[in-house]
Formats: sequence, structure tokens, C-alpha cells
Amino acid sequence: MAFEDFLDVMKSETICQTYVKMMTFQSIEHRTFVEVVDKNALNRLDTKRFAIENISTLAFGHKDIPLYNA
Repeated sequence: MAFEDFLDVMKSETICQTYVKMMTFQSIEHRTFVEVVDKNALNRLDTKRFAIENISTLAFGHKDIPLYNA
């Protein structure tokens, strides 16, 4: 993953996602093992932030959001 990947997702007009492989340690019933999982690293659809011109964001519930919806 590179900074260019971040820019591509940020500037994209469609919903795009970037996945990365991640190794994690798991323990089940005192048996430890390594697991490889695919994680969603970058996602254009952020459900926790209000986007302003695709670059700046505000947290949902922020007092200035009505200024941008008008």
C-alpha cells in the first residue's frame, strides 16, 4: 500500500475499496496459530464522517454540517 493508493481512493467518484493481507495471532482453547486475513484498508464510503469536497471531513453531528447542506 502506498500514498498513491490513498489518493486514488480519495479522488475516486465511485465507491472503491483497497484490501491488504494481514497476519494475526489467534488463540483458541490455548492453541496459538497464525492466520492470514484480508482487511479493508481504504474505503471511499466512510459512514462515520461527513465529507466536504472529498478532502475535508466533519464528524456526524458537528455543528457546521447544516452550513454545507444548505
